[in-house]
Amino acid sequence: MVREYIIYANTRRQVMEAPSRLPGTTEVSVVIPSYNEEGNIIRLIDAISSALKGRNFEIVVVDDASKDRTQELLALRAKADSRLVAVFRKGVRGIWSAQYDGIIFSRGKTIVFMDADLSHPPKVIPSMLAHIPMYDFVSASRFISGGGIRRMPLIHYLSTNLFNRVIRIIMGVPATDYTGVFHAIKKDVLLSILPKSDSVGGAFDLDLLYYVHKKGYTFKEVPFVYIYRTEGDSKSLSMRRLAFAYGIRALRLRVTGRA
Repeated sequence: MVREYIIYANTRRQVMEAPSRLPGTTEVSVVIPSYNEEGNIIRLIDAISSALKGRNFEIVVVDDASKDRTQELLALRAKADSRLVAVFRKGVRGIWSAQYDGIIFSRGKTIVFMDADLSHPPKVIPSMLAHIPMYDFVSASRFISGGGIRRMPLIHYLSTNLFNRVIRIIMGVPATDYTGVFHAIKKDVLLSILPKSDSVGGAFDLDLLYYVHKKGYTFKEVPFVYIYRTEGDSKSLSMRRLAFAYGIRALRLRVTGRA
């Protein structure tokens, strides 16, 4: 299948056959994969813009053929807002590949990863960035003092909490939240530890944590309260399949040093 990237950047539309770094530089790039997020995406962009007011930043949204009005809303916003980069992909799908393409397009010295469904509060981003001068990788955690989870079904909450504890034992990495996917990381560090293979769901998160620890980069966790999705379509798999994918990847990292 032919790959095509339609990009709205600097209020202009262009078409590419492969991702390529956009011209210019900025302080922070917030990279967000999206799929059917018409009820969330503009509110999220507004919230991030408010949280990062006074900073040089861009928001890079990589959308995988949404079937609702997500792309329409993003295109309209990107034509009027030079801080938004909207990427519409054809011929390629997946959370990690969307994150990866977002990294390639981005121009920030620091990359922030977050979800599009408003489960990750943008107001936490400044506290994450405040630690970046001293730390290479800052991860937001639901499982340290000040963190938490709201509106999640009890069985899902209990299984998520238990699963993160098990992954910590398998990985041997001093972190508390292995499935949060809410991070800030220096781009040069990120490029040196990019996952060596594609992942199922958000399992690439384990690679980032593992390689940061293995290579001796400095690491810090900050608390955040996760808000369970209320609108849009999740790109994640079922809990059982996701747990299996994470478990296998964690074992491979610990035993072989690569996924």
